[in-house]
Amino acid sequence: MFRLEHAFILISFLVLVSSSFAQNNAVLGSPPWQDASVWPDRVIQNFSEDPLRSITVTWRTDSSVQSTIAQIAPATADARFDVASESVIANTEAVYLSSVMVDGVQLTSPDNAGLGAVHYHSAVFRNLEPDTLYAYRVQGADGAWSEWIQTRTAPESGPVKFVYFGDAQNGILSHWSRVVRSAFARAPDARFLLHAGDLVNRAARDYEWAEWFKAGGFLHSSVPAVVVVGNHEVQPYGVGDQRSERLLSHLWRPQFTLPVEENLPENLHETVYDVRYNEDIHLFVLNSLSAEIETQAEWLDNKLSESDSKWRIVTMHYPIFSSAQGRDSAVRRDALLPILKQHNVDLVLQGHDHTYARGSIGQTPERLALGEEGESVQDSPMCA
Repeated sequence: MFRLEHAFILISFLVLVSSSFAQNNAVLGSPPWQDASVWPDRVIQNFSEDPLRSITVTWRTDSSVQSTIAQIAPATADARFDVASESVIANTEAVYLSSVMVDGVQLTSPDNAGLGAVHYHSAVFRNLEPDTLYAYRVQGADGAWSEWIQTRTAPESGPVKFVYFGDAQNGILSHWSRVVRSAFARAPDARFLLHAGDLVNRAARDYEWAEWFKAGGFLHSSVPAVVVVGNHEVQPYGVGDQRSERLLSHLWRPQFTLPVEENLPENLHETVYDVRYNEDIHLFVLNSLSAEIETQAEWLDNKLSESDSKWRIVTMHYPIFSSAQGRDSAVRRDALLPILKQHNVDLVLQGHDHTYARGSIGQTPERLALGEEGESVQDSPMCA
């Protein structure tokens, strides 16, 4: 566990387990928590705007729900707090689970054979107050409401806790659920969850996302998530002579609502972004799978130059320094490491290697404290 002056990070790693835990059971068929219905499910919060004054939420229904709404109200002690609720019309997007259009070519997603279309809905609640408890709910079909879900906007400054997860990937429901619950027990007041890539094993496979959403349970809807693209969020589509290069899962963008950096190429949208959480904390998310690492390096350099936050945290999937044999990338390191050092980035959170490792690169001892009060390290940024 790293202890920062203005950020407490609980680090959770999941040991690899056999991928057989994630397989559909051909005899039992799809579990009831996978199939979409008129009732909202897979409710998740992300940051897409100012975390102090907005809440962003995404949810799923079956394709019969063509349009819907969400509601929010201050979570007061009044039993009828909902009388003061405000409604927001949701954006709705159809997703065809078993196929995807790429450059005008229809490709298949064999892992979802036999599955039809679903609808993902998203809403942004705006003009909220900082560090305030709100309750919101989302609707599927008319009258098919979720429960009221409590969440809190970001504080303007001051210390916060957040939870960092490495690669969930395998045995998600059977094993990762234990990690999620243990993390929540240790940090029940965490303000956001950071997932450093490889959230699932085959990201175009709807069944695995069904496990991921079920394993996280109510935390997905009540604590905002910062999500990072990993190498298991991309995969080949199609069979035979069809296109076979690895593409970002067609489920990634619909099921999350993430910031769009208009100055970046479209293929990097919602995989490269930054979140100014509050006065003290600024998060930067990179897509380390992309070949456009120089483009991202320039973007990161510019963003860090403009940031006046006390703590700058960069996250990506592939590590700058790998702790596993044969996984180092001089190209990625040469592009990004000088920028991290130049701007004295405080913390770099990564995944991929399925090991626990940390290290430090020269800075001042005042920037970071480890362990008990008074202990310190001589160097920063930290690469975890």
